Amino acid sequence: MARVTTSRRFATSPEDMWKRIGGFGSLHEWHPAVTSTAVTASGQGRELVTTDGGRIVETLLDNGPSHYSYRIDQSALPFATLVSTLRVLSDLGGCVVEWDAEFEPLGVSATDAANSARQFLQTGLDALQ
Repeated sequence: MARVTTSRRFATSPEDMWKRIGGFGSLHEWHPAVTSTAVTASGQGRELVTTDGGRIVETLLDNGPSHYSYRIDQSALPFATLVSTLRVLSDLGGCVVEWDAEFEPLGVSATDAANSARQFLQTGLDALQ
């Protein structure tokens, strides 16, 4: 399994940042590559639609007070498996948003898969500025 971690510091409280990004159904509200998010009735699954028309089906694995973890179940992305965690950590006078992904590449090199994951995660964090 390969792993990618991205993080960024913000001058906002962890509580305010989590209100902004912490909803499992709100990714489209702040990530520029996601145009819509539909959450299942149980709240444990979501389907994302990306700007290029791609669809990603995910399952919520863990939902804590300032983090959530999910698994990608279906997508055209270059991953056989992918589990990711989005978390907000307290930091002197602000917060750090950390987003990581652990994955098994599919049809591409580990480097190419890591670059794909890193680009998606970092694009989301950059959009929070």
